Amino acid sequence: MDGIKRIIGALLILFSIVIAVQFIAWRLYDSGDVWTVVNYISLVAIALAFYFNLERKRKNETSGDDSVNREYIESNVLYFGTMVLAALFLFNWLNLLVNGAKDVGEEVMHDVVWVVVDVMLIVLMGATGGHLLKGARSD
Repeated sequence: MDGIKRIIGALLILFSIVIAVQFIAWRLYDSGDVWTVVNYISLVAIALAFYFNLERKRKNETSGDDSVNREYIESNVLYFGTMVLAALFLFNWLNLLVNGAKDVGEEVMHDVVWVVVDVMLIVLMGATGGHLLKGARSD
């Protein structure tokens, strides 16, 4: 399982780098098709991060240590951050799939949500991937 965690961790870090580059450079070229592909990959990455962050949170809770330490805070921030990310991502992405581009006022709101989603993807996928790489080496 450590080998799989390591591979998934590396892929999540790579994905966060791809999102960071795409987030910065998307205005320089016609990026519509790229975002379409990235959204499907994002869904898989969010699901993986949710699973591993939930596993980490449960492991921390069943350890019997009721103290609030760094591991407790990290596991909870990543778990609940991934939940918020999933809600925002699915809200915006499903709206895009069902309704397409709407009027200017609504489009601005969805653009702001996409900015939040992209920044959260970069941070949470990078942190989760880093933990999986580090945890696979230390377990």
